[in-house]
Amino acid sequence: MTGLERIGTVVSDAVSDDDVFTIIKFGLSCLLDPQPNGQLGAAAALNVIAIKRGGCLKDHVGELVKEFLKIVSLLTVDTSAPVKGKAAPKQPTQSPESKEETINACLTVFCSFAQHFLPETINALLEETLPHAPNCVALFRALVRDERTAAPMLMILCNLLNTTCLHEEKGGDRKKIVYVPLAVPMAATAALSEVLIGREIEALVDEHFEVLFTTLLLRIGTCVRAEAKTFTGPVPEGSKAAPKSATIKPSDTAISAVKQFVTCLDARTDAHMQEFLDNEDGWSMLSSEDDYTQGITLYVRAVFESETFDADKHINKLFTVMAPFLRGNYPEQRVVAISVFAELIAHSEKYPDLLQNLMVAMTEGLAEPMLKLFVLKGLGNVALAGPDAANLYASTVIDALTPPLSGADETLTLEAMNGLGKVFEVVDEAKVSPFLVNLCAQIRPSFECSTKSIRAASFSLFGTLSRFGATESCAERFTEQVHAVLPAVILHLYDDEEEVQHACKTTLRRIVPLTGAESFIELVENPMFDPKTPISSYEILAEKLAKELITHFSPRVPYYLNQCCDGFRSKWDRIKANSAVMVGMLLGNLPPEKRDKATLNPGIITRQLISLLKERTPEVREKAAEAMAVLYTY
Repeated sequence: MTGLERIGTVVSDAVSDDDVFTIIKFGLSCLLDPQPNGQLGAAAALNVIAIKRGGCLKDHVGELVKEFLKIVSLLTVDTSAPVKGKAAPKQPTQSPESKEETINACLTVFCSFAQHFLPETINALLEETLPHAPNCVALFRALVRDERTAAPMLMILCNLLNTTCLHEEKGGDRKKIVYVPLAVPMAATAALSEVLIGREIEALVDEHFEVLFTTLLLRIGTCVRAEAKTFTGPVPEGSKAAPKSATIKPSDTAISAVKQFVTCLDARTDAHMQEFLDNEDGWSMLSSEDDYTQGITLYVRAVFESETFDADKHINKLFTVMAPFLRGNYPEQRVVAISVFAELIAHSEKYPDLLQNLMVAMTEGLAEPMLKLFVLKGLGNVALAGPDAANLYASTVIDALTPPLSGADETLTLEAMNGLGKVFEVVDEAKVSPFLVNLCAQIRPSFECSTKSIRAASFSLFGTLSRFGATESCAERFTEQVHAVLPAVILHLYDDEEEVQHACKTTLRRIVPLTGAESFIELVENPMFDPKTPISSYEILAEKLAKELITHFSPRVPYYLNQCCDGFRSKWDRIKANSAVMVGMLLGNLPPEKRDKATLNPGIITRQLISLLKERTPEVREKAAEAMAVLYTY
């Protein structure tokens, strides 16, 4: 082809700017020459002209892109097959190998032309109707496989998705706003999905990992609330058929792009991240308006827990690329950014400077209500960055997570409890000691919360604090807190919810050793108190516990009784019944010689038990009557 390339050089040097477009357009038609050698010769000459003179075709970009789309489409048609109503064309049959060579030559010419005006070329391709036809996909893939255009093309698509308008808002009522997606961003997302294929681009994906990772996750967020959009395809020239239409959800296209990105990472690292996300329902979460942040957390975790992932290379760059989107144009961009950073904290043990930047981002995010939940999650993840990090930021974390414990938002309360629970497992006693009593006071109201997960978390969190009760400086103060909450823990051992039962059994085993009562400690280690063992009889359990309380802490029995009587006003019938059982066990097993020393008022307790006889639930009435049966000795 040297001679034809020389001809292309001569032509490119000889013609004026005004004639270049005419020559290239004519040359493109020659790519359909019946002879394969003629096709390749035309492509060789055109490639030289496109390289040397393509810069003067700015005003013809859109038209030339249309021509390339047409040529690629015609080259991929099986010309040996007869058209309905017409005889098969009389021309030499071209072998698949020869046809593929011609198509590749045409795509090379396209890339040589596109390198001069890549943004305009990509914009012209993005105007094509979705779903993209094979010829459009072929041009996109050609650009990403050509080293002259590959990286710039990816950056153009990512910049379009990160900085331009992505949808329109329609509807007057803010609660009923409809997000109408724009066609060009949807096409850009589809283009990313179409080009992130094949081993030949793995190095490119690795080189631009941070930008692609950030862009695709942000796109998940900005798509999740957008409605589906219907696209109507063009009618072939001369056809009387109705145009075909397709309805596409932006979130489906975004998830497809993320899957292709993960496939590239899987092929490069053999990390099986896609399998992990499949097993964890990560993909379905990413398409859910309510759960997409959980899906993002799973996705980030899958990437960063991959054994072959090079965190040293990527983790700091990722923060740099994503940090600006904490102030993104769309709320979902800010949510995605803070969600990623919250999970990133858990993987930053070896990167103290990064952790400091992440903690600054977390504390700044506290001021924005939309981000607060994810900030609390991130602050709790400090525990996963190691004991040193937990101790360094303990004051910041405790100050931020304590107020939500008594707040009205139960979602924030639960996240704060879970976060504190993780931190208290690793932080030093000196960091918690100043807050210990206040924390206990903040936790106790949640023991009676209607939401089972908060009840369970509050009991678990109190149990976590037990590790500080064993220290000399906190022992006395925390032991008092243990006796204060023992009645509540005992009553909820037989809660309606298994989750709460499990938490109470675990907490009981953690706090009882702090009392120093050996037989009491031995009792709670009995299999009946194993969190995995269902309670067969609360009466048996309550009697054993009552005897231990009386044996070791008889002066505190009146307090225990008062707390159990408060349980008569519980919102749950099960707790009312448990309270009656425990009152009966404490009163029935208290020896006469200890009754005089205890400031008991059987009359008040009797009146409260009588009030339970009016309850509608038979179980409550039954347990109240059984408790009253022991009062005859008083």
